[in-house]
Amino acid sequence: MGDKMTEKLIYEEPSLCADNEVRDIIKSGDSGKICDMLVALGLEHENMQFVESIILELMHSDDYYIASVCLLDIGYLAMRFGDEFDTAKWLKILEQEPKNPELKQNVEDCIADLKRTLIEVIVTDLYTAELAEPKLFFRITKYEEEGRISYGNSYIDKNGKEWFNGEYEDINELFLDVEQEFGIHKTDWIKIDKSEEK
Repeated sequence: MGDKMTEKLIYEEPSLCADNEVRDIIKSGDSGKICDMLVALGLEHENMQFVESIILELMHSDDYYIASVCLLDIGYLAMRFGDEFDTAKWLKILEQEPKNPELKQNVEDCIADLKRTLIEVIVTDLYTAELAEPKLFFRITKYEEEGRISYGNSYIDKNGKEWFNGEYEDINELFLDVEQEFGIHKTDWIKIDKSEEK
């Protein structure tokens, strides 16, 4: 056997294409390219109505993966656009029986996620921390939802993009995970909300 380097699988986030390229990608029928396009549209495109029109066109696709990514996009739009997103309209659309029975669970999950956005959630930023190398800014947030309390950890990278890094019921588990992954000790966090004690 000749020398052969072991290939590493590296995830690359799909890049947003120009609006005039969307139609060509759809016409190509390439499931992978269409799914990548949909993910990028849902996560980055600033025109919600444009993305909604693409979702409506493709969500009943015979291709399971294309249809399932459309359902993910609905959730992305709900999170990104908040009150601008018409949750009631989409819940009504999702009541229709999916063309592919394999999508039933996906649809139910999407509906559950959308219904959660209708519940009042009290959001309080508790702590921040900064990592010098690589340059990252961290934040711990408390969520209060119908008597349930959870804690979320997110960080902002050097390009200004925010990444959600998990949700916990026990804030001490969150501190421990961040310390193990990034080396930020519990005492390194700067308190924002004085009502919370570490």
